[in-house]
Amino acid sequence: MEALTLPAINAQMTERDGAVHIHDPVRTKYVRCTPEEWVRQHWVRFLHTSRSVPMGLMAVEQGFTWQGRTHRADLVVHTRRGNPLVLLECKAPSVPLTQDVFDQTSRYNQVLQAPFWIASNGHLHYVCRVDLEAGETTFLDELPAYDELCAKASAA
Repeated sequence: MEALTLPAINAQMTERDGAVHIHDPVRTKYVRCTPEEWVRQHWVRFLHTSRSVPMGLMAVEQGFTWQGRTHRADLVVHTRRGNPLVLLECKAPSVPLTQDVFDQTSRYNQVLQAPFWIASNGHLHYVCRVDLEAGETTFLDELPAYDELCAKASAA
């Protein structure tokens, strides 16, 4: 698989039915390792090991309804109370992070109401803090550690 600008991972992988599968520690099962999944699994491990996000507070492909249709968020980090904290939209490395990606993430966050969101294709990563009441988005240089994220979300 392609090298990304996220830290390298040591993931359990296997081949099934002619396709590579990767073990997802959030869903605790092997899933097909598409380019988008490769990016997501790097983020899962980065969030857990480098930002101290408890594995049990991450949800992969969390479903929600927007304008009468069911959608799925690629990855959502929750607070210990179960509220969305970070929404992560993953794209394959070959997919550019265009305005359409930001619009999609913003639409999803209208429902989820996470105070932080990330758009990433594995090479580029945009980290944002959202003031939900003012409707303002601020770009951050990096994602803070989990406890700091929770503190900032509580202070808003």
